[in-house]
Amino acid sequence: MYNVKDVMRLIPYAITALIFLIGLYIGILSNTSWQIPFKAPSYIFTKYESGSVAIGEKIFTTYVVPFEVLSLVLLAALIGAIYIAIKGWRRER
Repeated sequence: MYNVKDVMRLIPYAITALIFLIGLYIGILSNTSWQIPFKAPSYIFTKYESGSVAIGEKIFTTYVVPFEVLSLVLLAALIGAIYIAIKGWRRER
């Protein structure tokens, strides 16, 4: 399937891409204005709304940074799971 030497040769490129993406992420976070004007939640005005609009507003306004951190943690867990699966698959062969 894949030769170990070929995969090891690609590691510097992966590290470079990772550093670039982390720098881009930090740059975006540091240059973004987080001042959000007050807006009354939409669930106050409607009696029969399901609440999904209010949850979406909270996730993407109040809790946007924890949401992004959680997405990075889940991405790292996914990459780790793939690594462990490939490692186990190679032992079986």
